[in-house]
Amino acid sequence: MRERQQCLNIERISVVVPVYNDAQAIKELLGRLFSVSMPYELEIEVVIVDDGSDDNVWLDLKQLKGEMPSKRLKLIRLASNHGQGLATLCGIANSRGDFVITMDSDLQHPPEEIPVLVKHLKEGGFDLVYGTGTNGHQFMKRIARRILRIPGALMGVLYYQSTSFRMMTRPLGLQLVNSITSRILTIDDLFPGMVKKVGFVSVRHEKRKHGDSSYSYLDVALSLLEAWYLSKRQKEVAVKTGLALLLLSMISSHYAVELVGVSIAPILFFTAIVIMACGYMVDMRRREATLDNQISILEVVS
Repeated sequence: MRERQQCLNIERISVVVPVYNDAQAIKELLGRLFSVSMPYELEIEVVIVDDGSDDNVWLDLKQLKGEMPSKRLKLIRLASNHGQGLATLCGIANSRGDFVITMDSDLQHPPEEIPVLVKHLKEGGFDLVYGTGTNGHQFMKRIARRILRIPGALMGVLYYQSTSFRMMTRPLGLQLVNSITSRILTIDDLFPGMVKKVGFVSVRHEKRKHGDSSYSYLDVALSLLEAWYLSKRQKEVAVKTGLALLLLSMISSHYAVELVGVSIAPILFFTAIVIMACGYMVDMRRREATLDNQISILEVVS
């Protein structure tokens, strides 16, 4: 009876890994994940989400699954590329752990650092813990991640140390999943208002072992535009920016501020109105588009 009770008390961690046309490191990643010595007698379940990769990637993943019949490994294949954010949330929704860890598939997040996240979250009583550190992250990837945090930062939410190597409680993960109705770039923009206590812990990051980073200067520029469009807060950001410009227009009108002989008050006023109007229009369009912008699962292998 005591042994059965101890078995029931064992908690499980789900490790969610989104993959897109980059399965070269998965075999090593799985081997290291299932070899990690977990604290608190925690079990590991790994959920890999194939985010619309080509057929060869999915076949390779199923072959790896066949080579590990005794391991808790679930494979999910999405019908098309939905982006890392929704792919990650799909994995969370289909996981069963009491805690959820998300990480990249390129081995820049060492599986051996997972116990660091576990101990920090459980001992600190956090809802969410980020594994911080820039060693191994390429310059463009670091820039892109910071750009994707701009919408939240403009709203006063400064998770400037956030990474995709994070651990959260099961209730928080389910709350995230239930809050999604449209495509997103990063789930970090959704945490404000949900998380009561967030922590950051320094972990080791490694250099990418296979292939090159997919980020380029063009990707960074496009990410900034996408971050504005896809953010759930673009209306609020637009309103705050517009109000600030309206205030500046009144101040410049009062003091008759000119630029190359032209009063800047009307320009600021017009710009403010345009920004606020665009914010409302984009928000309405986003809400209209959410009905058809759901995750489509093609196949699941448990």
